[in-house]
Amino acid sequence: WIDPLAMTCSATINLPKPSESKNNSGSGPKTKEDLELIKKTLLRYCNLGLVLACRSASKKMSAIYPDLEGLVRDGLLTDKEHAEIEKMSKTYLPHGSDWWQPFQWAYALLQDCYDKGMIDSPIALDSIRKEVTRFR
Repeated sequence: WIDPLAMTCSATINLPKPSESKNNSGSGPKTKEDLELIKKTLLRYCNLGLVLACRSASKKMSAIYPDLEGLVRDGLLTDKEHAEIEKMSKTYLPHGSDWWQPFQWAYALLQDCYDKGMIDSPIALDSIRKEVTRFR
């Protein structure tokens, strides 16, 4: 499931060439390690969305992760993301359906990568968005 997304992510998100950056603010990744963190974050968001969806549909998954703290403990969710999901859930989602939020973060991260020149074409951006949607 995650393999096509991981392969597309690996092939389409790269360090920008200085002359090709669409946003010359210099806020993009500077090293390969920064780039790898962005790719891992994208994949983590997708895995998190899957776990949140399974948590609401599966008693076994709900037993493993009865609350979001377990996801923080296991590295699928940061403290900041945890607070954001909690805030959104309490304010706007009385039904508790929060599985889609990490996918929205993934789409926003992809757009940011495109804006910073890490994804070099709209076609490549569309390709990786489709893989996220397919995974979802």
